[in-house]
Amino acid sequence: MMVIYHNKHTSNSGTAGFTLLELLVVLGILAGTTVLVLSSFRAKPEGTILRQHALNIAAILRHERARAIRQNQDTAFVLDMQTGLYRLEHHRKPRQLPSTVTIQLLTAQSEIVNESTGRIRFFPDGSSTGGTLILSSTKFQEHIFVDWLTGAVTLKQETNQS
Repeated sequence: MMVIYHNKHTSNSGTAGFTLLELLVVLGILAGTTVLVLSSFRAKPEGTILRQHALNIAAILRHERARAIRQNQDTAFVLDMQTGLYRLEHHRKPRQLPSTVTIQLLTAQSEIVNESTGRIRFFPDGSSTGGTLILSSTKFQEHIFVDWLTGAVTLKQETNQS
């Protein structure tokens, strides 16, 4: 006696392949992913650029406070508001803010070097001369506050009202 088995999975019933709708859904997903990837390569928004510079300067100020405590000596952050150059007092090479960013410094009278240059000084006990740095672009402002008593550095972002 011979038994014949019928295998449903090997029959060619026309269900193999993809429907047009499935292909369109996959192409839509690919197109959406492509748009997201390409948009991440575009220029960064103005507020993001300003925030990055403010975070960088805040990190430098915090580092200088820690350095003053660690090395038991005064140290200072130096800023030229006219050129947008800033540096640490013990470093020769300054860093440059982009031309689209303006900066102001409010600091102690004793730390004003000239009409466009000033400093914020940190002391070995963690305190500082205190001050405020205001970074501005067309639509945004970043305020970096340095507390004179504790030397703590904080940031606050604001939107310029036009």
